[in-house]
Amino acid sequence: MSKKKSFVLPIVLILIMILSLKCSGDQSANGNQPKKSIEISLNAQAGPIMIFVEIPAGKFAMGSPDTEIGHKGREYLHSVTISKPFYMSKCEVTQEQYQQIMGVNPSKFVSKSMELEGTSPETAKQPVETVSWFDAVRFCNALSLNQGLQPCYTNQIGSTTIEDSDIVVCDWSGTGFRLPTEAEWEYACRAGTTSMYFWADSYDEAEMMKYAWYGRNSNQRCNPDPSDTNRGPQTVGTKLANAFGLYDMIGNVSEWCWDFYDPGYYRVSPDTDPKGPDDERYRVSRGGSWFCALPLPFCSAHRVNQDPFLGNEVTGFRVIRQPE
Repeated sequence: MSKKKSFVLPIVLILIMILSLKCSGDQSANGNQPKKSIEISLNAQAGPIMIFVEIPAGKFAMGSPDTEIGHKGREYLHSVTISKPFYMSKCEVTQEQYQQIMGVNPSKFVSKSMELEGTSPETAKQPVETVSWFDAVRFCNALSLNQGLQPCYTNQIGSTTIEDSDIVVCDWSGTGFRLPTEAEWEYACRAGTTSMYFWADSYDEAEMMKYAWYGRNSNQRCNPDPSDTNRGPQTVGTKLANAFGLYDMIGNVSEWCWDFYDPGYYRVSPDTDPKGPDDERYRVSRGGSWFCALPLPFCSAHRVNQDPFLGNEVTGFRVIRQPE
């Protein structure tokens, strides 16, 4: 009897430890080793929280080879070094997080009965969408102030109050919150992989559905299953994570990056910490969305140009910060 008890107890303890790691958000769903993370509260009265995962410094191959699907020269394959570690939000910014910081919820996908209040229980943990690039920048500054940090973004006269008409300047040495650069985003998305997608090198819908909300499982018009009525963003963090422990890097909503968009920039960009061209018309978004059904938008290197003044129902964002 004593031998049987001594054998069962360690198994129970092991199971409890595994469940604790998963619930804490420090282990990716791929079974990788736990990653260092930090948690911040957005409200002293136990309001919503945000969890950030540490992304280590390193070197990677940014872009895609000529043979990769959709390659048109705008994803020129080149070596990039990310010289400093950073913390990236584990999930896309949610409706409740945006509401807590900004006092409004611009999302299209919110229960009609709750529009006046701004956030419904049904959609609170879905990614915020219908946010412009400028909205995302303003959120970063407001989140920095919420946490007692100096905002990273100022306008042309040094004010941290950003208007759509402003020229936005970033303090890259600051420890406040900001949008990832395009290079930081792709580096975090790949999480050490060199394949077309961070989970595989070929398109397979059964595999993609494990990692991404996209047209086949969240857009009724593209879904061959008539019984599935999903259409729109889904609750964050419900698919598998990548090797860095980041969720929804592909699909759900496309994500704003800092960079201006220039299709030829990769051929002339710095090989260490590139931050995009100096001035163009559009900004970059990454990762594809719930609306897309084709495999192309989900490639780790795929890049899209969007009008920074306009928000839409397929675009949201996540934020990063440097360690103090």
